[in-house]
Amino acid sequence: MGPPTHPQAQDRSARPAARAGSVPGHDDLSSALALTRLFRAELGAFGTGGGEKLGDAEIALAQRTLRALLQRLGIDLTLPWRNFALFRSYWLKNNASGSYQARRDLIEQFLGPLQDALDEREDVEIRAVLAEAVSPRAGTGCSSETADAWIRLPASPPS
Repeated sequence: MGPPTHPQAQDRSARPAARAGSVPGHDDLSSALALTRLFRAELGAFGTGGGEKLGDAEIALAQRTLRALLQRLGIDLTLPWRNFALFRSYWLKNNASGSYQARRDLIEQFLGPLQDALDEREDVEIRAVLAEAVSPRAGTGCSSETADAWIRLPASPPS
């Protein structure tokens, strides 16, 4: 779970605009992916000794923005907390006190399936783009043997 690289996840001023609607130049899926990564990283840092970069109000705003993005994508996100303080209360009530791993497990329980669903949607979109024909023709006009010869790699690198 590396740091988010999407500009909207890093640009805190873009989050209120993302809640209201799509931000020009940023589709909802890539924004949701980046914000999910940021959200997971921040909860993980908070739950395992610190290092989070967002404050309590900012993580609450990030969660609200993420929920709005996901709603536009037809995904429901319901979490039993809305900021760091309530996340801490939740982990205390759910036997995760004194265990960083138990807290990571809580985060995974709620956000792992979300991350998987978003990753799968991204994969589907990428496959759709890659599968689009470059030519209006149905085929290349060359035999499969010719095509195989073109893509066959040499057994050893040329000397």
